[in-house]
Amino acid sequence: MDPVLQAFTGLMMDNKGEDGIPHRVPFVVIDMSTALYAFQALSAALYARRDLSQGRHIAVSLLEAAADSALVRELSDFIVLVNVDNARMIATTDRGCACG
Repeated sequence: MDPVLQAFTGLMMDNKGEDGIPHRVPFVVIDMSTALYAFQALSAALYARRDLSQGRHIAVSLLEAAADSALVRELSDFIVLVNVDNARMIATTDRGCACG
């Protein structure tokens, strides 16, 4: 299932080989990130159980974890682009500044 989700979310396109062909990531990155989300939810549920006598329902989805990892990759690219554009804007603004 992991290679299918890697292809579906575009992770394989980010992992192109020297031949230019997309390759799957050689470890089960989607499964591991899903396990981390499950652990985080379980930890929060156990912490909440300390104060309340109710249990919690935990739902974890491989597809949601894969989509989250794709979102993180896209946002990191966007943040880099915004920072580069801001740096260019500041640099051009500073050149015209008659400070002193």
